[in-house]
Amino acid sequence: MMKLTIVTEKVRTFTNPEYDINVSTDESDTYVNLTFYPLRYPGDAGYDAELMFNSTNDLGLPLADYSTWYTLRIPKNPRGPMHREAMQYLEKLVNEDSLGDEWNLEGMDWTSIEGVLTDAPLMIRDFVSKLPRRGQLKANN
Repeated sequence: MMKLTIVTEKVRTFTNPEYDINVSTDESDTYVNLTFYPLRYPGDAGYDAELMFNSTNDLGLPLADYSTWYTLRIPKNPRGPMHREAMQYLEKLVNEDSLGDEWNLEGMDWTSIEGVLTDAPLMIRDFVSKLPRRGQLKANN
């Protein structure tokens, strides 16, 4: 006879992403930039039509606030193990978590949300841990 078992789990914490992230380079710069733009949700300070690309966001989707940003700059020619590890991680992230984007130190502009940074190296985790959290951000109006 087959015995049925009911499995229940309680999700203790569920957080919405707080930042849009962008990995970018250009040929004139000597750094790879990992930039974080705060996401605003309905009801947050600064969530208004000025943030929207168009005024038809009636689904309550989060909007990136491009007037505020935090950037971790990593040398294109990394000299230490922490910089090398961060560069290798970002290269893997861009190549594996994209739709046709490829790692290119001469010109790249890749975007996602901070949720993709699940197993980031210490240098990136340390930077993220110092970012203001959603309730600490003020609107730049």
